[in-house]
Amino acid sequence: MPRRARAKAGDPASALPPIRALAIAAVAGLALAAASAAFSLALVSESSNPYLAVRLVPWLPKAQARIGDLIFATSKGKPTSEQARAMRERARNALAATPLNSSALRQLAVTGPRRKELLDLAIAVSRRDVLADIQRSEFDIRRNDADATLAGLDRA
Repeated sequence: MPRRARAKAGDPASALPPIRALAIAAVAGLALAAASAAFSLALVSESSNPYLAVRLVPWLPKAQARIGDLIFATSKGKPTSEQARAMRERARNALAATPLNSSALRQLAVTGPRRKELLDLAIAVSRRDVLADIQRSEFDIRRNDADATLAGLDRA
C-alpha cells in the first residue's frame, strides 16, 4: 500500500481538517442543537402542556407540580387513592429539584398527614400561591376559626 505524502507547512491542503473530524463535529453540533430545542420547548410548554414538557425533560419541577395540580383539578378536590399517590410522587419529584416549590408543598398537604403545617409552609414560601391560601381557609372553616378564615381569604 503506497504511503501518503505528508503535507508541508504552508501548503493549503494542510490547513484543512480531515473529513472525519468535520463529520464528528457536525453530528455533535446537530445533537446539541436537538437537545437544546427539546429543552427550550419543554420550558415553553411546562405550564400549558406539562405532559409534553415531562416527556421531553422528565426532571422539570414546574411541570411535575403542574401535573399534580391538574390531577387535583380533575378529581374535583377529592382525589382517589391512586390519584393521591400520583400527586405525592409528582410533588416529591418537584421538591427534589426545587425545595421551595409551594405548589408541591400544597399537593403534599392535600394528600398526606400534617396538612396544616405543610399549607403554612407553602404560604410562607410563596405569597402568590392563591390555592394554598384558599385551602388553608377551608381548613380554618372546618375548625370554626372565623378570624383565621377571613385573614386567609383576604390574603388570597
